[in-house]
Amino acid sequence: MPAICPPRRCVRRRSRVGACAAAWCVAAAAVAADAPVWKFSVGMEEHYRMSQDMTLAMDMGPAGKMNTVVKQQIDMTWRVLEVSESGVAKLTQKIDRMRMQMTAPGGNEIAFDSSSSEPPTGFAAMLAPVMKELTKTAFEVSMSPRGEVLDVAIPEDLLKALKNSPGAAMMGDLTSREGLKQMVEKGSLTLPEQLEAGQQWSTEVQLKNPVFGTQTVATTYTYVGSRDVDGATLDVFQPTLSMRFGDAAAGNGAKIEIADQKSTGEVLFNRTAGRLESSAIDMEMDMNISVGGRDIQQAIDQKVRMRRISLEELEREAAAAQAAAAAAQPADAVPADANPAATEPAATEPADEAESGDAPAAEAPREPAAN
Repeated sequence: MPAICPPRRCVRRRSRVGACAAAWCVAAAAVAADAPVWKFSVGMEEHYRMSQDMTLAMDMGPAGKMNTVVKQQIDMTWRVLEVSESGVAKLTQKIDRMRMQMTAPGGNEIAFDSSSSEPPTGFAAMLAPVMKELTKTAFEVSMSPRGEVLDVAIPEDLLKALKNSPGAAMMGDLTSREGLKQMVEKGSLTLPEQLEAGQQWSTEVQLKNPVFGTQTVATTYTYVGSRDVDGATLDVFQPTLSMRFGDAAAGNGAKIEIADQKSTGEVLFNRTAGRLESSAIDMEMDMNISVGGRDIQQAIDQKVRMRRISLEELEREAAAAQAAAAAAQPADAVPADANPAATEPAATEPADEAESGDAPAAEAPREPAAN
């Protein structure tokens, strides 16, 4: 029997349907392929600096008003140990240096630098053991190509040392296994599986505040497009933060109501190199606190920055600190190269990186270290 040919219009219609289906499949694949991912290779090393500037203004009614200013800066190093076939990386994250400066009510100054050879005094001496312990040991972290923190291995010796430190009670969850894991997660960026303009996704972490109890921070990211910087394509996200407290806010019976909160920011992810370049988040929050029969209004203004910092910049800072320490020595002092203590960085005030409203410009992509 001769083959029966379908009418020409049916052939055309089927061709169009087939072409549309093929185009849809290609488009869907392109969207999935366009989603950025973290790129890991064995031996790769990255340096990051996180800074936080926070001002707390408290109105205690008849008791008056009090302002507290806190500046913190943390330098950390990421080193990739191995990468599985699925792209999951096992890496170490080590805090290299911690700096803090606090101006308390009455003008009292508190300063601490984990790299300083000068012993801390006063309140800083209570926090020093905890912060020193955190800079001694690296955490082993498992991270997916999307930036999900799958596991954090924390040595038992470190946990024991942190819990037994004099200032442990004032550090909240920072001295616990879960708290340290949350700290690692806050330093990462979890990316979506697919990426489209205007797409949103959220992450959430819980912290135990030594004063306010359980604190939940939800971050919603919105994709706004891409930007080319020095030949690298950077994906741009806008983060917004939302904070809330549990019903039993604190063990001292304090009740907390968030009257108002708002936040702005920008996150830059280097699609070309597969890494976070910088993030900047500014947050303002007004709270009403009732404790011990007293009503307190508290306003918080917080600026948090995290940026990738080159090894060359770190070396320049170390050289400048060493030169400043040498210049501060008396003329008849032992030369710096003969004095081991002179090679340690001098205690310095954390840089005012968090005061800028713009995220720092990204650096050109750097080739990962050889295996």
